[in-house]
Amino acid sequence: MSTLPTPISNNSYQVFPYFVGTDEACESGAIYLLPPSFTYKSPIQFTISSLYSGSGEISGTYDNDDFSFSLSQQGSGEPTQANVQANITLKANNMWKCADSARSALMANFTDFLQNIESSFEIPGILFPGTTNLIGQQIADRMPAPMIESLFYRYAFSPGLSAGTKPYVDIRAGMRLLLETQVSQFLSPTSSMNGYISDGRFPLTIDSVATSNGRVIAFDAFLGNIKSPTITDASTNPVVAGGAIDLQPVSGQRKYWRLFYPQSIGAPSAAGDQTTTNNITLIGTQTLAQLNTATTAYPSCDTSGTPPNICSIFLGRAIAIPEIPIWIIVRGQTALEYVPLGTTIANIIQRFTTIPLSPTPSVVSISRVSSASTSGLSAGITQTVQQGFPVNFSTLFNLPLIAGDSITFNF
Repeated sequence: MSTLPTPISNNSYQVFPYFVGTDEACESGAIYLLPPSFTYKSPIQFTISSLYSGSGEISGTYDNDDFSFSLSQQGSGEPTQANVQANITLKANNMWKCADSARSALMANFTDFLQNIESSFEIPGILFPGTTNLIGQQIADRMPAPMIESLFYRYAFSPGLSAGTKPYVDIRAGMRLLLETQVSQFLSPTSSMNGYISDGRFPLTIDSVATSNGRVIAFDAFLGNIKSPTITDASTNPVVAGGAIDLQPVSGQRKYWRLFYPQSIGAPSAAGDQTTTNNITLIGTQTLAQLNTATTAYPSCDTSGTPPNICSIFLGRAIAIPEIPIWIIVRGQTALEYVPLGTTIANIIQRFTTIPLSPTPSVVSISRVSSASTSGLSAGITQTVQQGFPVNFSTLFNLPLIAGDSITFNF
């Protein structure tokens, strides 16, 4: 086979099926999502304005093998919010490599980078509260990555399919958390029909509310803005949540929440238990450092930190599914819909027709809100196909959607 095509920027997001990597670890070509603007094999650099609080030294930097951060002043005089900018570099060390070990190192360095930005710049008050998350999302806008890996930079999504990893995802403002619950049915002491049965599905709208220390996650905007009632006996570890009110206890607001899935859940006929090992678990922390420590400790519940971390579980074999909002446009009609995180373009296409065998003529047009757009506030998502190189066209639509994506059907 001829040498596979080299990635070339085209001012849109590209689903690129010929990615070999600078390490040439994917000889047959892997499917990558490429950002709107890049030079293959080179670093990606960008700046963000208005993050500096106007207080503190701007000479500090942070640097690891894959990312670097610094502040710089434009012009003379005192540093102010208006004349100080943040400089971020995505280095060309692991970013353009394809080997699993390189991708794992890149993700670990991303986690390390954001943790240190928060601890060294945001918490000391040099950057405004919340800017660590903003920096992380703007990196996600520009990161070339395998399609499922792209969700890691957006939502810290870990499928848990690789050895030594755990299934989890961050719960972010703008999501919905869909709770699918079960109730225990008891007919008689010897009945084979005793056990858990389906009960209902209840969406919790995830919001954020302002506090003196920045915005924190609220599992309901109303509950997040009133004085929550004291929950009797809510000091158990983990906290047993019966509903939304149990996620908004007095002094219970936290900046970060991560949803963990257990390795096993008891059978419907089993009595169940109150452990984090056998139930879905929500862990809330105030800092990324605490969140990363708690993630390492899971399934144990690490309640260290100031304020203490919170571990919450839902009983009754409950399952929680994070959902994100997307736009679907069909025959001139626009609808906002929440879909489970992990939903792909292919999943939406299949609602209306079969997945195309070829991206041309295009059945759908996709656009994504992005800080990396070279024009305006959004960028298109295209499939890059070149003659002479065989491609399974249906796989080009396996890109997971993110919040705010817009899908237009062209029929």
